[in-house]
Amino acid sequence: MAHDLAQDATTKPLPRIRITTLAPALKQVKNEIELRQKGKYEIDSALPGKHTRLLYDKCTYREAKVLCQLRTKHSRLNNDLARTKAVESTDCECGPKRETARHFLFECTRWTEQRKPLVEVAEDRWGDLSFFLGGRTERKTAKGEYLDGPSKPWKPDMEVVNQTIQFALATGRLE
Repeated sequence: MAHDLAQDATTKPLPRIRITTLAPALKQVKNEIELRQKGKYEIDSALPGKHTRLLYDKCTYREAKVLCQLRTKHSRLNNDLARTKAVESTDCECGPKRETARHFLFECTRWTEQRKPLVEVAEDRWGDLSFFLGGRTERKTAKGEYLDGPSKPWKPDMEVVNQTIQFALATGRLE
């Protein structure tokens, strides 16, 4: 959200915020951004709050750096570096596929061995990028219920998040 606001600030007027407390103000800004970017994928549908502290508070600097890179799309992956023209191509070294966080975590053939512990904790959520990065997903079950359940008692699955961080560190790709 911060990245989107920063980009908007350089190209068009930002929405006027009349609310003085942080949570309602963030919600208002988030709604404004969503109106502008219908269909754009978000890592986390929940506003920054207690779950964000859960994600980062017990991390070392290295672990927090890796998780932050994957959650914000500001990483050393080629897809992110190509946006700033730091690299020429978005392609991964494994072949002609864009090197995104999704590709890095779930598909890239270079990291099959390092990925094994991650696959073990995934269960039926394999491929759910939001879940692996500690976000609340808006995906629904066949019955129309949210996959992560109601928003109030929801918390990220820290075992999966920690395993995701360990995977990223084991590859050395984001260092």
